[in-house]
Formats: sequence, C-alpha cells, structure tokens
Amino acid sequence: LRPYYNFMKYHLGNLSYMECKSDCGDRHMIAGKRLHLNRHKLRLIDSLVQQKELRDNLYRNVAMDYLLKRDTEENLSQFMADFKKLSTNNRHMGEINTLYEGIKRMQPNKSLPELVLYSAEEKPVALSELSNGKKTVFYFWSGSEMGHFRNINKRIGKLSVQYPDHNFIGINLRTDMARWQSLLETFGLDKSKQYWADDFDRVTHTLIIADPNKSIVAQDGIILDAFANVYRSF
Repeated sequence: LRPYYNFMKYHLGNLSYMECKSDCGDRHMIAGKRLHLNRHKLRLIDSLVQQKELRDNLYRNVAMDYLLKRDTEENLSQFMADFKKLSTNNRHMGEINTLYEGIKRMQPNKSLPELVLYSAEEKPVALSELSNGKKTVFYFWSGSEMGHFRNINKRIGKLSVQYPDHNFIGINLRTDMARWQSLLETFGLDKSKQYWADDFDRVTHTLIIADPNKSIVAQDGIILDAFANVYRSF
C-alpha cells in the first residue's frame, strides 16, 4: 500500500494543478492561492478514491500539509469546513482537529500559550515573560541533533547582528537537563538567552513545531508570527 499511497499523493497534486489551470485560469496559480488548490485536492480524492484506508490517508496528507503552512484564520476555517464535509468518519479526524485548534490558538495577536520553561539555574519561567519589551524570536534546538545545533546557532549569531532590536531566545528540546547545561558551557552560549523544556510532546504540540528551523516572533506576550523560519523569514 505504501508505494501506491506515495504515488497517489504526487499524482493528485499534479492532477489538481492541471485541473485548476484548465478550469480556473492563471489567477489561481499564483502564490497565496494555496487554499484554492488544496480544495481541488480534496474534491479529487472524493471523486477518484473509494478504498477507505487509502482515502483517509490521502485526506490526512492534504490536511497536514495545508495546516502546517501559513495561512489566514479565515482560510483555515474554509479548508476545515470542506475537509469535514468530504472526509466524513475519517480515522485521523481527532489528530487533524487537534492540530487545527492548536493552529488557531497560534494566530497573530493571540496570547502566547501558558508554558513553563527552565533557566540555566533551573528556575521556572513562563514563556510569555520572555517576550517582554522588544520583539523576541524563539528558536528551537536539541542536543541529539548536533549538526542542526551548530547551524542554527551560527544563523542566530548573524541575525543578532542584523537585528539588534530583536531578542533571540533558544529553547532546548528532548535533551537531558544536565547535558543541556553542559552544552551551554562547552559552546559558550549566553545563558540568559537559553531555556530548557521538560515536556517535549506538550511543547511541540502546543507551539506546533514540525519544522526544526521554525521560529516564533512575539512581543509582550502577544504572537506576531508563530510560523516564521530562521532562514526564510529574516
């Protein structure tokens, strides 16, 4: 089933693009028309795929791919309305609803979620408190991914020079606290700008962390952009 599933994912993407270009015109093919194209995908699955497991999995793939990329709250709502109408009794509905509700809570002008992090001195601090004052960019790293750790800290070093009016805060995930503290010492990181998260699942689900280069921009506890990228957004 897996090879056929992978084939169908790409096949439906191509079909939806060609159908849209033929029926809707070039005005819908520009960047920013992701909702329109993904609605085509939903309708194609509905009309072409009958096998229940494959159908559910293809609907899930479209939903996850769309929801995890930036769009307006209005467009997200329209997509979910179409999804629920066409993909009734989808076995992944709980997972997709949870993701959708989480994304709604991370829209611009919403408050940062209530999460507790820990300083290098092992003192608890609320995530929202770390964005008081100037614009704050939260980025994420893990001691188990040393290549990514080195690359992202090199990138943050450059951004700190380019954006002196921003505060850059690293949040460590999936690393034992003692090892995290050791890494801060070994690599000479500014401890006042590094924090540790003890619950990987809760943090990643709450902050919608699917991309290792994801960043969150906030100020005074208010979200400005919860789906920024340390390489593409600055």
